[in-house]
Amino acid sequence: MVEAMLGEFQSKHPAPCVMVDVHGSIKTSAAHLGFSKQSSHANCKRLWLEHLVPLVQLCFECGRSTAVGNTYRQIRGTCMGNQISPILSEIAVAAVEVAWSRAWSSQFVGHRIFHCWRYVDNRVLLMSQSSKAHSAVQSFLHSDFYRPPVQLELVEDNRFLGFDVVPESRQIKYILPEERWQIRNPSSSCSLNLLMSRLHSRLALIIKYTFPCYDIVPMTLQLCNFFEKHGGDPNEIEHVRRTAICSLRRQVVHQCTKAAPCLLCQ
Repeated sequence: MVEAMLGEFQSKHPAPCVMVDVHGSIKTSAAHLGFSKQSSHANCKRLWLEHLVPLVQLCFECGRSTAVGNTYRQIRGTCMGNQISPILSEIAVAAVEVAWSRAWSSQFVGHRIFHCWRYVDNRVLLMSQSSKAHSAVQSFLHSDFYRPPVQLELVEDNRFLGFDVVPESRQIKYILPEERWQIRNPSSSCSLNLLMSRLHSRLALIIKYTFPCYDIVPMTLQLCNFFEKHGGDPNEIEHVRRTAICSLRRQVVHQCTKAAPCLLCQ
């Protein structure tokens, strides 16, 4: 499957190599075609496309894991926790989606039947009841859409990657922790930066993805109150909250107006 997708990529882009930012995120253009000296001075490494498949095969052959004092060799696929595992699973399901999209492309010309978001094997779909009857959608919703051994499992709630999606009220709400064990112990023997990193990462999720924007600040306060309740330093927690808001407020998609601004706009 990797060879097939690579072959298709090379048929459209004849460059023999790509420059990869080894410190960048896949979501923020961490790679580009060809070679440039400017990229080589910006932590980018040159990757020859002909080496890609052997590198993937090497990851398969070097798969090892340790459990109860014993070391095991992976004989099929790649180990859970291996850095390449999420990307390979993404390729496997994306290839099926691309084939499905091309097969039904004539049905989707000029309009979108539904909205879909997926992270590896977790996906959420938003559609009308009438769209459900469409034959293409029925195929997409089938439990064996991605082919065995991958099988979809329908869940009864609207939770997706730590958020609760509420279509009726048009809200996306972060699911706040409820138990002390869900956060790092304040008396843990680690640096203050590491201690506050869990709080900062959760605040970032709230600020970037909560909808509508009116709910962002109240939810950050609720989260910080939870950390304070379980032994966190109130001054450090408030400092992290303000820092997160200042650094991420430009990424917020606002629904408020000048007449009724949200707390981030005031």
